[in-house]
Amino acid sequence: MAKVPTPASWESPDKYLPETPLEDAVVGDRERIDADVADALVSRLHAAGLALHRTLDLPLSAEARSHIESAIDEIDGALRVIRVAATNFDTPGESGSPT
Repeated sequence: MAKVPTPASWESPDKYLPETPLEDAVVGDRERIDADVADALVSRLHAAGLALHRTLDLPLSAEARSHIESAIDEIDGALRVIRVAATNFDTPGESGSPT
């Protein structure tokens, strides 16, 4: 499974802080869009993972079962990446946030 990036390895978001009211509005729109995209991705990945889990109840070859379990692991990893990113950038200043 791919290595999940850690907050310490991320670039500081401070360099992207807005300097004018228009930039502030644009940043707000981008943050809203980012949150909407993250929510949609989490929902779709979660649904796909559940569908794959249900297929494990079917009679499957060992190879098919292994492939499905690997796909479930990848989906779980993607969900972790999204959750870490959303948590660390939606709550600046709290522990776990990038510094």
